[in-house]
Amino acid sequence: MTSRNLLLAAALAAACVLLRLFQVPMAGVPASSLLYLQAGLLLTIAMFDPGRRVLAICLGATALTWIAQVWPVYGARALIGVPLYAVHFLLAVGGARLAGWPRANAAPLGTGDILRFVGVCLLLLPVLSGSAAVLIPLLALDQPAPPLVERIVEAAVATHLGILVLTLPAAFWLTEDGAERRLRADAVLPAAVLLGLGFVLGRWQGTAFGESLGAWMLSYRLLAAAAMAWCVMRLPARWSMPAVAGVMLILVYAVAERADEATNLLQPVLLGLELLVLEVLLLVLHVATRDGRLMHERLIEEASYDSLTGLPNLKALRRRVAADDGTDEELGYLVVDNADRLLAGLGLNAHTALMQAVAARLAERVAPYYVTSAQFVLMRRSEDQRHPDWQQVLQRLESFDFEWNGIHYRVVPYVGHARIRNSQAAGLDAAIIAASQAAFQARILREVMPLKEGDTARMQDVAAAQRKKLDEASNTLALLRTGEVALYFQPMRRIDDPQRGPVSAGEVVCRLRTPEGELLSPAHFTHELEAAGRLVELDRAVIRELFRWIRANRQQLGHMQHIGINLTAQSITSPGFVRELLGLMRNPPLASDVFCFEITESAAISDLEVSRRCLNDLRMLGCHVAIDDFGTGMQSFERLKQLPFDMLKIDGSFVRNALRIDSDYQLVRASVTIAHAFGAEAVAEYVENAEVFGCMKELGVEWVQGNLLGKAAPIEWLVRPGPWPT
Repeated sequence: MTSRNLLLAAALAAACVLLRLFQVPMAGVPASSLLYLQAGLLLTIAMFDPGRRVLAICLGATALTWIAQVWPVYGARALIGVPLYAVHFLLAVGGARLAGWPRANAAPLGTGDILRFVGVCLLLLPVLSGSAAVLIPLLALDQPAPPLVERIVEAAVATHLGILVLTLPAAFWLTEDGAERRLRADAVLPAAVLLGLGFVLGRWQGTAFGESLGAWMLSYRLLAAAAMAWCVMRLPARWSMPAVAGVMLILVYAVAERADEATNLLQPVLLGLELLVLEVLLLVLHVATRDGRLMHERLIEEASYDSLTGLPNLKALRRRVAADDGTDEELGYLVVDNADRLLAGLGLNAHTALMQAVAARLAERVAPYYVTSAQFVLMRRSEDQRHPDWQQVLQRLESFDFEWNGIHYRVVPYVGHARIRNSQAAGLDAAIIAASQAAFQARILREVMPLKEGDTARMQDVAAAQRKKLDEASNTLALLRTGEVALYFQPMRRIDDPQRGPVSAGEVVCRLRTPEGELLSPAHFTHELEAAGRLVELDRAVIRELFRWIRANRQQLGHMQHIGINLTAQSITSPGFVRELLGLMRNPPLASDVFCFEITESAAISDLEVSRRCLNDLRMLGCHVAIDDFGTGMQSFERLKQLPFDMLKIDGSFVRNALRIDSDYQLVRASVTIAHAFGAEAVAEYVENAEVFGCMKELGVEWVQGNLLGKAAPIEWLVRPGPWPT
């Protein structure tokens, strides 16, 4: 053993000897002690001393003390203490091992550990140890025959309480930090504290204050339990466990003072069991509180990483900036322009691997934080002192060659950067917005250099383009607000229904009529309206005009089974629009289940909670919901399954080429499987010929839509006799 370990063994041996001399006498029961603290300390040593050397030294010292005490009376027969303490050694080692100690891992104790410890060390071990302590000396020493059962119960209760007061709190204290402390020389201080505690309590014992405090705590033990519950919930184990041990010790004193010969030890036994229940409940409460806190911290940590790529996200960035006071820092915003092609061509796994590879490539220069698909916020690494050289960051990505299943792929990066004015959330958000705007403007300009916020010389062309878009958006809004909306309707039908009779199902599309009489398709104005944030006005105008027209022709539309209406992300996140829409659907021009509101997948998950609330409200009113253009905006099936929908419309770009391109065929088949898995019906768009129709039927599609059934025509064709125009 090293000198440090020898010092530790000596200190613990001295503690065992002095604690053995420490007595908690029971009133009316001479030469008795209700508490064997040395038993608790020896078991603690057995639990945390894999080599058993320290335990052997401590038990040897305790045995010598016992022999020295009885030698003047019994002489050489006092050597019975050697086999007696050998039995105690075996019981301590066996009890610790049976309870699972020393443990192979360093995890904090749990509820299962407590219950196992109670069964072995607080119920079985005290009985065996108490029996040995009474029976072995009785066989060797010439003593008058005592009442064996009472003596064994007395010794078992004292051992039980010693372990309860000292060992169980010590086990929590020694393991709570997640790294189990072995017995080392630096445990001399706790041993010294135990010695000091013994002396203080020895002086305190018997005083009027001590008696009144113990009696008060025993009488109001529920209040004491409540105070201890607060301690174990709010304080770390290094403070709460000594407090638990101290309160248990005071209560043991109170139990001893109330005991008398007439009780036949029944009262101490019952109160000892009550203390056991109290301490176990406190420790279980401590475990539940600690595990809840650790779970909360783990959830916060997990929330700081993107679930798909495993990369740190904006939550991690916010935590870092808040902790480091990132005032006057610079951040960059990276846009990988062509990553969506990789997603479409090679799938989600390849896209995820690309994001991880880009982050690894960046990590040698900056700290990357994943924002969304192919976008990162970049910050100075913690170990760096200077701001990043954004040109070097950009060049590092431009020289990056990504390989996936033998296919080499070059990224096209654009970087904008901005300064963080303050470490508050608003300052960080403002910097992210400014840097992202610069990055997207760099993409518009195809700028190969990093673009800084406020670089007016480089922004002139971008500003001109934006002004043009705003002008076009303004003209479009003028047409909407003057009611120049022309409604068109494209038929759809169930794939197994015969094509007879008038059209009863389809999707509403719109055109805008210019002053010159020209009809503009959505491709000419939706982008401008989206950029201006005014798509809500488009959806509102379409729905108002549609409902007006249906009411005017209600008598001729009784055969209608399905009318699809498109909603944009801006609309379903607009409280005013949603309020108006729900009001209209409470008094619909046709039965509510005729109307099906279509929203693109990417729009639905852009604000998942708001989208889900709006769509749920519509379904509660009897309407149907469809996810439109499925496959083009797929980001997370986990998010998709949180959306309520009845139909899944497969994007026509996959349907159109399903017979020619195997990957498109497989995508359509997978989409049908997904729709059915979610309990929805699959709709195939862009069905333009009989061959594609047959393919869709073979794949299990329920609905078809496209020029094979009829092209989009003015909605008035629904009330005209004759076939639909093709």
